[in-house]
Amino acid sequence: MSIKNLISSRSPSPRYNYHTSDPYNSDSLRNDQDFEYHNPQYLATPYRSSPFRFPPNFASVPDPVQDPSGWQRHCISSIKNLLFSDSSRSEYLGLQTALNMTQVSCYLVTVAQKSYGSEKRYLNPPPIITVTPPANPLLTIPKLHSVNLTILNESGQDIISQNSLLHNNLAIFKTLHIANTSGNSNDGTKSDKSKSFRLKVQLHNHSSSSNSLQRPHSENYMDYLPSMPSPSPNSNDKPESFATFLTDSIPIISKPSKKSFNQTLKSPSCIYSGSTISLFNRINHQTFRTQYLNIQNNKLCAKVNFWSPFIIKLYNGNGNNINRYNHASIISYKSCVTLTDPRSGMTFGPFILLKVEKNQILHDAQGPVTQLQKVALRSYNPDQPKFNDIPTYLATKKPSMTDSYSDVSSSQTTTTLPIVLSAINTNDNGFVNSCTVEDHHYWTLVNITRLDFNYSLEANPNAKTISPFPILQAKPKLQNEAKELVIDYQTSEDLQNLQVWIGCCGPILPTQPASTSRSVTYSLPVSSYILGENFSNYSNTQEALSLPIFLINRAGVIYHTKYYFSLRVNDLREIVDTQII
Repeated sequence: MSIKNLISSRSPSPRYNYHTSDPYNSDSLRNDQDFEYHNPQYLATPYRSSPFRFPPNFASVPDPVQDPSGWQRHCISSIKNLLFSDSSRSEYLGLQTALNMTQVSCYLVTVAQKSYGSEKRYLNPPPIITVTPPANPLLTIPKLHSVNLTILNESGQDIISQNSLLHNNLAIFKTLHIANTSGNSNDGTKSDKSKSFRLKVQLHNHSSSSNSLQRPHSENYMDYLPSMPSPSPNSNDKPESFATFLTDSIPIISKPSKKSFNQTLKSPSCIYSGSTISLFNRINHQTFRTQYLNIQNNKLCAKVNFWSPFIIKLYNGNGNNINRYNHASIISYKSCVTLTDPRSGMTFGPFILLKVEKNQILHDAQGPVTQLQKVALRSYNPDQPKFNDIPTYLATKKPSMTDSYSDVSSSQTTTTLPIVLSAINTNDNGFVNSCTVEDHHYWTLVNITRLDFNYSLEANPNAKTISPFPILQAKPKLQNEAKELVIDYQTSEDLQNLQVWIGCCGPILPTQPASTSRSVTYSLPVSSYILGENFSNYSNTQEALSLPIFLINRAGVIYHTKYYFSLRVNDLREIVDTQII
């Protein structure tokens, strides 16, 4: 039996009449006799036309309250343009492929150090903001010109901000730092005693006349890590914000953790296998001589203005995983690890992680590796696990007095230093307790997180703003035998103006009227109806279908929650499993 026949053979059940006065109001629930089965022809057939199609008239976007039926058709048409973008496919299979949405990505540290006195502890590595346009080149989006990044304390107050122009949809923020805790700093930055902070990201879709916005000095950009020094702007000159996002809370520490082994295992500062990290070293403890491990032309290098994220994993080649503890995913000293570039998939190593203190490599040091610890990366040969050769370490080329470095606010392009395996002859076949090394032989390790915000103006390209951006606190949950969907939002602001859609099926209405609660429960149609609204000829019973969960506000801005409603059918085309992924 086909999905279409399966759906039509079901007896009507209490569900929504999508043609009621207000689709946002839970009072729209009707009795069986009032239920109108909404299954228009354009939902029952695959999208086979142009890879891009606007709704008929953007000058008159239907009002969701005055014209709910027209609004629903408008949203369905817009969502189809996001999902069914490839005209060569006979039908969208719901796989987790790239949607035709704009994606704003934030690459941030997961911990920061506070400043003392006149010293400035910059966010290290500096935050990176990238804007990825929709996959469909025909889609028109507002031109974003600049990004403002602001540090907020625990009370939500602005501490320091920096504005930067987007170049090739990229921006870097090198002057943000955590203020000292005893009075105002010399530059007038507010002091603060918060133990954590958030970053507020503001996108601006028109250029500013402020001289504080400086253009990038170099055209030598890597994939998404530009060199763009730009000092903090005058707050009065900030352009109007097109979008505002808040990051998760980032803890502030005074120094790297020196807790006992058992205490460290319970600490969030541990480094886990599969984590995304950044590695940097600092010559002579000078901030402007900080060098970040990077990739250029498929080779490792070190740069002052660029950094690359790496995925660190425990090495399992030939069974030689040298992890000293039973905590399989925690990386400890003397562990054997590899570094992988998440963009290209290139893997470097394996290396043995060794602890460094006061320029001494401690070969016998044990315990978990934690945030901001200094480590040496010793080359490891699986064929010679006993280190019979002279040990070599991942290091930058020893800098000379002629090497050029740029200050944090300088516009000078910096030198790219090659990465080498530098030999350190211990005269004891590597079995010494410690050996002295120079600054370029070891690295500071810190975890990196990536936050993605996905939105589309497909339903209303004339929208002036996409704020407030709805952010989920956790993955949505199914309850009551998959008849209800529970979504926990980060804030209750403007929830009454949000609709939930599962692919082309929606709006999914809340079980209770809008309230101030951040947790909202939605009543789901039966899974077969959701399937029928999105697919007409699905016959593959081996592969689960994954429908994106969208949020749409009254202005027509479509947000992707990054979660999917996954369902699977058996040979009889019956729904056998549903879950949120």
